[in-house]
Amino acid sequence: MTADIDPRFEEAARIEATTRFHEFLVREKAPASGVWLVKIRIVTSRPLSEPVRAKIRESLLDVRGGHRDIRTRVTFAVDPVVPRGCEVRCDTAEAGREEVSEPPPEFDDDQSELLVLSWGALRFEFVLSASPKWLPFGRPHARDDYGPGVVLPRSMLALPSGRLLDFRFHNGELELRRFPHGPHIAVSADDHLLIAEQAPHVVGRRGRITFTDVNTGLGCTLDYELQDWLVGQPSVPGEPDHLDGSPHPTVHETGRILLIEPPSTANKPEERLFPVPSSSAERPMRHLVTQVLYSVAAEQDRPESRWHVKMYRCATPQHAAQLRRYLRTQAVLIEQVNASVGGTAQAPPWVITPVHVLSGRTGRTGPPQATNLSMPEHEVVSDPENRLSAWFGVADRPQPACFVLVVSPLLTPVGWPRADMRTVAPGVEQLPELRTLAIGLDAMHKRDIAHCDIKPANVCRYLTADNRSGYVLIDGDSVARATAQLPELRFSAAYASPEVLYQRHRMRAPGRERQEIDLREHDRFGFALVVLTAVAGEDRVAPMLTQDDDGRRTVDSPDVVAGALAAYWPEHWRPFAKVLAAPFQPNALGGDEWSATRWIDELQSLIRTRPSTQDDPREDERLPPVGRHARHVDEIRAEVRAQPQGRRTRVPAVVAAVRRHQLSVARHAYWREVAVRGLLPMAIPLILLFGLWMGR
Repeated sequence: MTADIDPRFEEAARIEATTRFHEFLVREKAPASGVWLVKIRIVTSRPLSEPVRAKIRESLLDVRGGHRDIRTRVTFAVDPVVPRGCEVRCDTAEAGREEVSEPPPEFDDDQSELLVLSWGALRFEFVLSASPKWLPFGRPHARDDYGPGVVLPRSMLALPSGRLLDFRFHNGELELRRFPHGPHIAVSADDHLLIAEQAPHVVGRRGRITFTDVNTGLGCTLDYELQDWLVGQPSVPGEPDHLDGSPHPTVHETGRILLIEPPSTANKPEERLFPVPSSSAERPMRHLVTQVLYSVAAEQDRPESRWHVKMYRCATPQHAAQLRRYLRTQAVLIEQVNASVGGTAQAPPWVITPVHVLSGRTGRTGPPQATNLSMPEHEVVSDPENRLSAWFGVADRPQPACFVLVVSPLLTPVGWPRADMRTVAPGVEQLPELRTLAIGLDAMHKRDIAHCDIKPANVCRYLTADNRSGYVLIDGDSVARATAQLPELRFSAAYASPEVLYQRHRMRAPGRERQEIDLREHDRFGFALVVLTAVAGEDRVAPMLTQDDDGRRTVDSPDVVAGALAAYWPEHWRPFAKVLAAPFQPNALGGDEWSATRWIDELQSLIRTRPSTQDDPREDERLPPVGRHARHVDEIRAEVRAQPQGRRTRVPAVVAAVRRHQLSVARHAYWREVAVRGLLPMAIPLILLFGLWMGR
């Protein structure tokens, strides 16, 4: 890497390239027949290193994943006066046979072995894909040295630091060669001394690698074994261990340190599959098996800035790198969607909560430590660098490179009102904020992007700088292209559209490809359920989504839904209920004609059809911003609307509702202050007193 290149500039160049290529694929549709070549020219103000260029090419292949009729050719150039430091241009042309012929894949995952390195009770696993390329092996000098290869934790001081060996699995054999670093360290494989500049040494399927300091005679031995690699799946987690309860520090992309709190003791690792596109035409889609834990984090110097954290544990560092690239591509798509409504990665309004993908490495470098070939293994496990492994219950596998962290702003759930607040009238006060969400949904679909998991539980509130709140979708790791095959999707079955459920249960003849489905219809169905939950009540919608013994749902019977909505409210709300039920009719949500924004506008136009009273607000009257107590304001409005109309009864109802919610907010603030300012300081002297008593 050149001296004047920084990681932020390189990552910005990669994001710019993938963004422009994705926009090009959305805008320029290839013809039904033939193969087209897309020439991508990337011009930067400073030269990019070869590893960064390779990473950009891999990201472009991930974006291209499902487009089998497109080939890419990437070129790089340097122009010191290029605007904004980077410019990407995409041109297309029909390609001849010699132009679309691509080299064989650099790595062949169908011919791979699992390399298991053991040191005492600790195990380190790596997938060695068949390839002529060499992978570096070693313990990093500092946290920034993590990269592709066989990388051991920095805290494992028993192993000399730096790149000492290279591995590769080639022609069905495991080969080792000595890298010219650390001449005072003698490296031998099965008692065969490895010497730099000599031919690679072929080893068996199991044996040992010894590192000896020629000055002191101290040594460290690693046992290695090649195992058949069938499914890349993390080992079964054990009982989580929070160690001393300290947080795990990690570096945010802005350079700030985030302190991740230990997850709740009731929070157990959950298995999650991720569909990751592949550049192989024979296997265009693969699934990574991961385990996920949830927690929260605070910035080191700004504890009031809170973040939601998803911690993913992968089987190997290679899987973690692949998952990180996949999630970063999704993060770019989310940035594009939010930009369409005026949002940024730092400030709302947002359609989908912005996410930041980080590695699992610790944010603290610490002072340089000399090689110590006698460090006990339990000190490696208890090192702060390996807290993530302990939290997942695998303290014997301290591999920070196997973890991927996804952080996003910590938002407040909406808290949908129940049906007893929707007896007299529907909750039309929710429609203005739902309309902003509808605008974002339509903008997202115009960019050929789908969320794939829209449901009431995935809607939260954001708060703008001027104290206005709005609705935003969370759980953005399910984002996909708007047209995709079902195996690529992650979704909640209870909130899935009938088309998605039909395709999931449909029998498929061997050898036939699965039919691609329009995910816009799936998103629109989830959005219709969100609107129904908001205006009718959460407990009215939940039974409609429950499957009976035959696997049928009430929500899939349009006449039943329409009849139920018509019976919820008085006669003058029938036109509103009819339009509210319209999206649940067969084939109502497909194609380019349906718009979430137009549907919300039609619902709002029907609000004035009910009998008006002198207490109703004027048409042009805007409600004041509700700020961080938006949930309480919504509930107050819903409770009052459930009462009979008229000033004589409405004013006392408003006063009573406000008083109840004021007491609720006050109680919550009181006990929070008691816990922070009273119980916590009191606990410290009690712990000290207990320690003194036990010492006696």
